[in-house]
Amino acid sequence: MPENTKRVLVVDDSAFMRRLIAEVVELRDDFRVVGTASDGIEALDRIRSLAPDIVTLDVAMPRLDGLATLEHIMREMPRPVIVVSAFGSSDLNASAVRALELGAVEFVRKPSGPVVAASTGGPRALAEVVSRLPADLDAAVLVVQHMPPEFISTLADRLGELTALPVTLAADGDPVLSGRLYLAPGEGQMRLRRGTYSVNIQIERGDPLCGSRPAADPLFQSVARIFGRNAIGVVLSGMGRDGAEGLRSLRSAGGAAVVQNRASCTVYGMPAAALAAAGADAVVAARDIAGVISRTLMADRRVA
Repeated sequence: MPENTKRVLVVDDSAFMRRLIAEVVELRDDFRVVGTASDGIEALDRIRSLAPDIVTLDVAMPRLDGLATLEHIMREMPRPVIVVSAFGSSDLNASAVRALELGAVEFVRKPSGPVVAASTGGPRALAEVVSRLPADLDAAVLVVQHMPPEFISTLADRLGELTALPVTLAADGDPVLSGRLYLAPGEGQMRLRRGTYSVNIQIERGDPLCGSRPAADPLFQSVARIFGRNAIGVVLSGMGRDGAEGLRSLRSAGGAAVVQNRASCTVYGMPAAALAAAGADAVVAARDIAGVISRTLMADRRVA
């Protein structure tokens, strides 16, 4: 581990949120998650044994809640603490003020409600793919990552550091240009529409699909309609079955399909569903997907 790498302890009573926060933290090379804890008592024990540089801390936890835990940390072993929690607005304001009074350096609101899903393992797999794409890629790359909106800009920044392609956080009306990566924003579904002189991105607010907003299915289906056989669909590690129906539409239109293999997935749900619904032209580890895309493009010019 490089000398300047910050060691992070993630504390949350939700196993799902622990995985998600850990993935977001480790998008950056200068942070490493050294452990997790599910409540305040366990957190204090882990801080004593692991001596992390930074702690992310939930508020609503069993046994010892976050604010009480924060008091113990600041009194006994002070270090930077970022409180990450979900409340209604009045509770959020009161807890945020109290956390800052107790010494937290920041208070971040968790996404809440049923609009929210994450493709567990997706950011790591995505980083492996985009870091290997060539700078002269003769295609546009359109990415949907299940992730709370608060984290999307962080992911865009990180992908920009990893890939030779320019990275754009997609906006409604953007033209789709070859050699550029477009990341779907968190507030709507991303589709493509054909204009008079170009193909453009369309961001539509609306209900989640497959539990997610953005979701892969509407993007894949619009790509299938516009580009047909000149498209490649890729499904990476994640929970649920988003992408399966869209990949089937894309293959039915003559496009190619690439699915991450089980061995390299953190969660095999989305790839398994995609294979069952659509099959694939290649099933490979995340590190090999960029090579498959490049070889397919060399054989026949496509949009990835």
